[in-house]
Amino acid sequence: MQSPGYRDRVTGKRAAPAAGLDGLAAALADIVCWLVFYLEHCDEDEVDAGVAQALHDVVGDGLRRLPVSDRIDFLQHAASRAASSQILDYQDFLLELAESLGIE
Repeated sequence: MQSPGYRDRVTGKRAAPAAGLDGLAAALADIVCWLVFYLEHCDEDEVDAGVAQALHDVVGDGLRRLPVSDRIDFLQHAASRAASSQILDYQDFLLELAESLGIE
């Protein structure tokens, strides 16, 4: 859940409360976010660039195929994690995730 004082960084308005993901869905959403973050921030010697791009595309394509309500739930989950993360690069990444994956 988003903290009561969380404000959308783009509009400056209070974000609508998220229905929230829990259990397996929340765990998978976290794994997806961290995987894509790693793929976008790793060095070429850490991962094959072709494999990284293919995985990035698979994640983006999979999320784009979801119903809009599921994509919104995923993005709200990511925004909630951004609000609570202490890692600034990860916060920025999560707030730009929709654009990065082409699911806005």
